[in-house]
This record gives sequence, structure tokens and C-alpha cells, in this order.
Amino acid sequence: GGAAFELVLDFVYSQGQVEVPTERVVACMCVADYLQIRRLARACVDRFSASLSPESAPMLLRQALDLGMSLLAGLAQDCVAANFESYAPEQLGVLTPDAVCEVLERQRGTRQALYGRERERISHCVAAFLGGGRPLDAATYRRLLSLLDGGVPHCLDACTVLARAREFGDEETARLCLTELVSSFGSVRGGGPGGGWDTLDAQTFVEVLESGDLR
Repeated sequence: GGAAFELVLDFVYSQGQVEVPTERVVACMCVADYLQIRRLARACVDRFSASLSPESAPMLLRQALDLGMSLLAGLAQDCVAANFESYAPEQLGVLTPDAVCEVLERQRGTRQALYGRERERISHCVAAFLGGGRPLDAATYRRLLSLLDGGVPHCLDACTVLARAREFGDEETARLCLTELVSSFGSVRGGGPGGGWDTLDAQTFVEVLESGDLR
């Protein structure tokens, strides 16, 4: 609003000597982002990053992306990536599949490899975005799938990934999912972060039973 714009002018004319009040940080950051006033933007980022909570970061990221505010989006994205392990998949449900891909790619890029529980959580998150009746194009499907690093989805998520793989004609991923479902048949339940047996049609369920001679 006008107050934020006046503060921006004061900041510029004072050569960065005016302090940005906490309650004006987001508004000033948006103006600085739009006008590409880098020094003000950096001052806002430094002030805002100290008060950004992990709980509010996913919604802030969604809003920043909707408004085209790249600095604010980057700040929120870093916060979500840094705190990824603390989120349940549904907490990231406010984001688009592409946005969550960017978060996970950034989070993965800070590590040489993913291990154990962290890999399992990414599997849950990928399955949550593959499932739930979300419309996906082939490019986004592939991007989500790439976050598994070529690995097999966790057993609880394999049903959901299998259903999407069949939808996109991805027989290699479907084969990996079938193998996982057969090997972990007793531990898969209906429902879960990405779905369960109820995400499969009857024919595919029978195929799982036949593949493992489980009838």
C-alpha cells in the first residue's frame, strides 16, 4: 500500500539508513522485489527470515508464487526445504505439484544422498501429490517421480504410484511398484499418506496377487 511505498522511498533517499519495521517487512519486500531494489530487498529478507515460522512457510510460499514475488518465494522455499522433515504431506497440500518439486529438489540438493527415514518421507510426499485425484500432466508426473532418485516407492505408497504409472503408460515404474507390493504384501494397508489398496482397480489387485502367487 501507500505506507509501504513511502517507506521504500525513505529507505532509498536515506541510502539504506531507515530501518524497516517488522509489520511492514512483507509489503516492503514485495515493492522492493517488483522495483528490483536489491539493498532494500536484502534488508527485508534479513529482517523477515528471523521471524518466519515453519508452520506458515508453505502458505506464504503459495501466496508468493501466486503473486510472482520471487524473493519472498525463495525465502519461504528455503524455510520449507530446511524444515521438510517436520511436515506431514497434508501440510504441503497448499502447494502445487511443481512448487513441491522445487522444494524437494532444493532440499535434496543440500545433501549428497538421502537415507532411511528421509527417503521414506519424500516417498510419502511424492505419493500424496500423485494421488488424491490431482490433475497431472506427464511432465509433472515425471518430475515428481524423479524425486525418488530411481528408487522404489515405500510400500505404503506403491499402490498410488502404480495407479499413476499405469495412467501414463510407464510400465517400468509399474513393474517396480508391483515387485514392492508383492514383497511387502502383509505390511500394506488400505489408506495412508498416498492411499492404499483402494487406489487400485480390481484387475491390478489381482495382478499383484498373481505376481506373488499370493492367492
